[in-house]
Formats: sequence, structure tokens, C-alpha cells
Amino acid sequence: MNLLRTISPSDGQFARECERLLANKSLDIGIPVETVIRVHGLLRAAKADWDSGLLRSFEFIIAAQAFDSFLDHAEEFQEAGQKDEAAVLASVVLEDTLKKIASANGIATDKLTIDPMVDELTKRGVFNSVKAKRIKAMGGVRNKALHASWGDFDLLDVKSLIDGTRELIDKYLAGGA
Repeated sequence: MNLLRTISPSDGQFARECERLLANKSLDIGIPVETVIRVHGLLRAAKADWDSGLLRSFEFIIAAQAFDSFLDHAEEFQEAGQKDEAAVLASVVLEDTLKKIASANGIATDKLTIDPMVDELTKRGVFNSVKAKRIKAMGGVRNKALHASWGDFDLLDVKSLIDGTRELIDKYLAGGA
């Protein structure tokens, strides 16, 4: 039931049914056969939804949680005025996030840099043209940070990189791309 609650929306049918089943008072003395049958039915229904792509990928959920932690650290650096450290940390998260979004949309990422990856995601309708421009601008900050061009960006650029990356994670990974 933990897995079902993790891979389905918190307000979805699987989560609601799991909560209902777990509230059964008879679980204090054992697991009733009726509960086993209902859980089996839930798992079969979840598998059908999973196969058709309706449930979130567990990989993306875990990645989103780890990335969120990295971005929290980047934000702490940024708020402390340590733009270089913040930019490097957020840059790594941006790149990995984009690779996961691309992979989820059937795009091989092994030889793609950020701009061509964003172009391909835009062609496939994942991003609109405005979002693509914003992501490419974030990629520009990433390139400057990872090539130690410290004077080419400021704290506001780093804040935009962090906020934009967090938005990508929330929309395309944590929310189920």
C-alpha cells in the first residue's frame, strides 16, 4: 500500500482506497481475507494504470526528492551571498532534471547539450517557446558557472536558476512527467 500511495496522486483513488483499507479496525488482530482480496484488486488496477502511463515513475519521485534537497542547499548558499557555490549546485540539478525529462519523453540524452535537448522537448510539445527560452537562459547561467566565468552572472541570475529548476522538478518529475 505504501507503493500505491507513493506512485499515485495523494487525492487519487488508490491513495483514498489504501487509507480506507488501513482504517479497518480488524487489522489490529490480523489481515482479513477481504482486505487481501481488495489490495490484490487495487494492485491489478494500478498495474493497468502504470502500463498505460497514468502513474508517476518511482524513479522520478525519488530524483525529485533528492534534487529538492540539493536546491535547498543551493538556495541557502544564494541567500548567504555565495552565488558561485549556489550556481554550481543548481546547475548540476538543472542538467540532470532536463535529462530525466528528455528520457521520459523518449529522447536519448547521451550526446545532447542543454539547448538541443530543450529544442527537442519543444518540438515534441513538452515545453512551449517561452518556457524553452527561459530554460535556455538558465542553461546559460549553468554554462558560465561550470566554466568558472564568475563575473558573467549575479545573485539574481542564480535565484532564477534555482526557482526555474525547482519549477521543472515540480511540474515534470514530482508531478509525473
